[in-house]
Amino acid sequence: MIELSDELLGPFVAGGYSLVEVTFGDERPDDAARAAQAFARQYAGRVKVARVRALREPQVAARHRVTQGTQLLLFLDGEVIDRVVDGWLGALGDLHVRLGGQP
Repeated sequence: MIELSDELLGPFVAGGYSLVEVTFGDERPDDAARAAQAFARQYAGRVKVARVRALREPQVAARHRVTQGTQLLLFLDGEVIDRVVDGWLGALGDLHVRLGGQP
């Protein structure tokens, strides 16, 4: 998964759908890592997927009001259109439906 800095976030989310994981942790549990990889593969070419480590890029976390844990931010053309606080495991069904797929 691509790791973004604050300066790269804007251009990355500028066109189409983008899903950005903003996390305060360095490592994901194995099941969440597998879920993230499966999502990225399933939506390759339709949704760009990236990660921002909040401790390294605190301005991103502050701007998007991520204060702890992991949040997934769904962007469309640079604007946040949805957010999931539960991280990958809580998000996949909702994201599949939102993007026109099956949960």
